[in-house]
Amino acid sequence: MLRVKKKHLYCIALILVIIVILLFLRCCNGSESIGIMDDDVPLADAFDLTIDENAGERSDVSQEEIVDELNRKVTDGVITISMNLAPVFSDGSAEGNLLIVNENSNNYPQVVQIFENSTGRKLYESGLIPIGQAVEQARLDERLSAGTYPCTACFYNVDPESGQSLGMAAASIKIVVLH
Repeated sequence: MLRVKKKHLYCIALILVIIVILLFLRCCNGSESIGIMDDDVPLADAFDLTIDENAGERSDVSQEEIVDELNRKVTDGVITISMNLAPVFSDGSAEGNLLIVNENSNNYPQVVQIFENSTGRKLYESGLIPIGQAVEQARLDERLSAGTYPCTACFYNVDPESGQSLGMAAASIKIVVLH
């Protein structure tokens, strides 16, 4: 088995988190309320840029302990997503091959929602998918006519005790309805 240094694993985890954040921002890009992402809005117009009077160095922990804590949080928050990117349904009410998998590498159960990009309507919502389990076939929650539908599949890590979302990753998919 290939041995990978711990430092490289942290770098990979950090890159994955950045990708997840970028995908999340892409999903939210259509929202009018997120004006801060506009390049035309200077940060000084959106934030108070004076130094916070409570800001200061952390004296109770070393730099190494801070890095270790941040790396642990990054590792805990990584979401691996896996599904068919082009599920096919024979008709609008038939089961299709979603092939959603909550990979063993994840730390939490997942819930998956699929939204149609052009309308924003939710076409599908899974139940809680335990770690290491899959939803191979499922019906959509909305009946669709024949056609191809660009969609976004959102994967939520869920705290099984509180039911709260602990993070989200998204993927672009195309649902195909044949008849």
